[in-house]
Amino acid sequence: MCKKLSLLLAVLILLLSSVSVYATGDSASIQQEWGLKDEQMGVWMSVWQAMKASGLSDVACAAVMGNLKAESGLRGSASESGGTGAGIGIAQWSTNSNRQGLADWACEHTKTNVKGYNICTNEVCQAGYLVSDLEKSWIDSYHAKYNEYAAKYADTGVPQNVTLYTQFANFKTATDIKGAAIAMFDCYERGAGINILIGSSPTAYPKGYSGEKNNLWFFKNEHINRVSYAEKAYVLFTNSTVPASQEAGEQIATQLVSAGYWTEDELSIYSKLIESPVDLSNAVRENLTQDQLQGLSMWERENKHNIEEGGAINWLRRIVMLAGILFTIWMALIYCAYWFDRINNIFYIDTLGILTFGHLHMSDNEQESTFRVKDIGKENHKTVRHRDILFICLAGTAFGVAIITGGIYIALRWLNDLIVRILGRL
Repeated sequence: MCKKLSLLLAVLILLLSSVSVYATGDSASIQQEWGLKDEQMGVWMSVWQAMKASGLSDVACAAVMGNLKAESGLRGSASESGGTGAGIGIAQWSTNSNRQGLADWACEHTKTNVKGYNICTNEVCQAGYLVSDLEKSWIDSYHAKYNEYAAKYADTGVPQNVTLYTQFANFKTATDIKGAAIAMFDCYERGAGINILIGSSPTAYPKGYSGEKNNLWFFKNEHINRVSYAEKAYVLFTNSTVPASQEAGEQIATQLVSAGYWTEDELSIYSKLIESPVDLSNAVRENLTQDQLQGLSMWERENKHNIEEGGAINWLRRIVMLAGILFTIWMALIYCAYWFDRINNIFYIDTLGILTFGHLHMSDNEQESTFRVKDIGKENHKTVRHRDILFICLAGTAFGVAIITGGIYIALRWLNDLIVRILGRL
């Protein structure tokens, strides 16, 4: 009995320790600790949802946010004062390519000269660049060695045996918050804490530092701090009651779509995530234009007749689609019938005439034909050559496909709208 109780207690301890990283305080207290007012929190909630829409898991988002907190305190105007002094912005971008990339991204936004680069100090603008740059600037060669060096310097207290997310695709779906936070630092931020990973002496000093702040000091403190901040970021953003800022969300979405980084599907996902409210306070018929009234009327008709699965119009459309499929198949059979009649020398059968109900017949040679487009629909019989039958079948197939795909409805609706507009101006 005692052994069973001991085993149960051990299991409970393991379970509690496994979730403890997500329970270090509540969202409101962490928001206060980080000095974020509700307005600022709303902006960063929009950034969080932008990363989610780009395919990052909650753990991966927390890893990014934790690193940004460690780098800049989530301030777009932050500028590195120590070390190389090159870091700028929320991620303290320090390479020429990143700083120039941020400057290029900011070309359509408010710009401020920071260390010779015209960048946007607006956090929303910088966050848009960050989301688009994560995968492009991800370098996996250093992070692969982390567990090896962590074991070597285990006495420093650095996290041990973390999940390695060397590939960005794996980082996006991360479930180990410690591994994700360290991967974000090693693969994207690449601060002084990775000097040991790239072969520098642990007792050497990074540029601009001295005293106790050698490479080993940075290896320990940077990795421990990133994990701590990421754990708090997870609690902060997954439990926050502060809604995402609609204005910030629209800015981020506009940037990512115009830059070609987001598809329409990702934009749709993001719009749902931030749950942007639609203002319908003025949406009364008296305030609508003729085009808007017409669109509303069409929408009402669609909902009245088509939403119900067994609706008459819904069944009618299915029948029309089936007719389009059969018509397309008929065109293919007509073309095959022409060639069958052309090469069949064994027995006589007018296959083309049968399939066209006696209207078309194969000509005796490719030079003679009585088929004319202007005579289509007339009762007299026509002889056709290959060029004629090819035209007929291609045109018929295009018509059939238009019926199947709904293109014919779009064309008819456009014609109807045009007629209504013309009549409305009379």
